Amino acid sequence: MNDTYPYRLRLVHEGGQGLRLERRGPLVLFDPVTPPSSGDIVVLTGARPEQVGATQRAIAGGARPRVVAPVQAHDWLRAAGLPTDRALVQLTDTDGLEIQQWACPESPGPRTEDAPAALFGALLRPRGALRRALQRRKAPAFSPPAFSPQVTRVTLPDGGRIVHLGLALRTSTPAGWLEPLLPQLRGAEWLLLGSDVGQQDSVFHHAASFQAHHLLLVDLVGDARRAAGLPVELLTPLADRLCASGQDAYVLPSGVSYRFEAA
Repeated sequence: MNDTYPYRLRLVHEGGQGLRLERRGPLVLFDPVTPPSSGDIVVLTGARPEQVGATQRAIAGGARPRVVAPVQAHDWLRAAGLPTDRALVQLTDTDGLEIQQWACPESPGPRTEDAPAALFGALLRPRGALRRALQRRKAPAFSPPAFSPQVTRVTLPDGGRIVHLGLALRTSTPAGWLEPLLPQLRGAEWLLLGSDVGQQDSVFHHAASFQAHHLLLVDLVGDARRAAGLPVELLTPLADRLCASGQDAYVLPSGVSYRFEAA
């Protein structure tokens, strides 16, 4: 916890799907890639091993962060060693921080057209493919929780809101899911969203309806696709399209941060 943090908010992309929200108070970590500490607040937006693995390792090592996740994940968190009162479906902290989640439709699995590219990537980089296979074999076995991807809204003590959509804006996103949820998510100061390969038109089509002040296109798939030898789409053309349409859009790639100093 940092009660003397000098900035209003700093958003840090830690790699993979890991995002760190630095502020005056406990860190908020979305799908952390490094094990969190007991003073942190973890927010799980999906159930893939790369999203939950660092949290599981931290809990097994004795850390006791507060974890916001759907109720379907709570038995798994308790089995990993997290006390019952540290597993939450939503959070209201003593300083006024609030975190709430909603389930969104599951994204489809790997695309069949990616299989040849993955094989070609393994042939080009056989040492990397072998290293990843050995790491998977050495990784501790655990059963990640089964729950739908989550959309998250974080409300800061000063009233600023951060909405994390993940990869929810897809061609297959049902209007019947999105439209009733929009009143809860519209008008956020920061909108964080990713785009899977082939989904940039869908992201562009839906983004304006959220009426966000700042739109950050977070690279949530690039690291995993590069590691698997799969093609990656640049987010800059999408950001340019959004800016041309009048939206304040930025790209947040792995290893980059943005700082916001005042309301």
